[in-house]
Amino acid sequence: MTFGGVVPPARSAEWIRGAAGALVSIAPGLGYDFARPTKTYAAAACGTPVVFAGSDASSGAALVRRHGLGRHAAFTPEAVAEAMVDVLQARDAPESAVARDDRAAWVEENASLRAVGGSAADAVLRSLGDRPQEHRASDR
Repeated sequence: MTFGGVVPPARSAEWIRGAAGALVSIAPGLGYDFARPTKTYAAAACGTPVVFAGSDASSGAALVRRHGLGRHAAFTPEAVAEAMVDVLQARDAPESAVARDDRAAWVEENASLRAVGGSAADAVLRSLGDRPQEHRASDR
């Protein structure tokens, strides 16, 4: 096996954007069911549907289902294969382009650096707004 080294982000985004789907998995019962792998966000940001393989009760499965980012599959070869076939078959459907745009827009609005940074800044400013004037960093 040959590993090609680090791939520039723009190049990997091209590969992800050109894929029919992106497989993301978390083996159930190992203590990571709370996790939301960054691959989920990377794929959705490129518009690519996510096939999330893991526990039905996992945070990653809920994220994919709740926001239309792709398909959840049980953590079995058969379930993953079925979900991947579904994604492949849906790739050329007319509504596929709309769904790709919707996934990318959801990430931009909810999980992009701009969105998350803005939420963090708002939380800090709200916290500072609850403090007496003399304790604000901007007044120093």
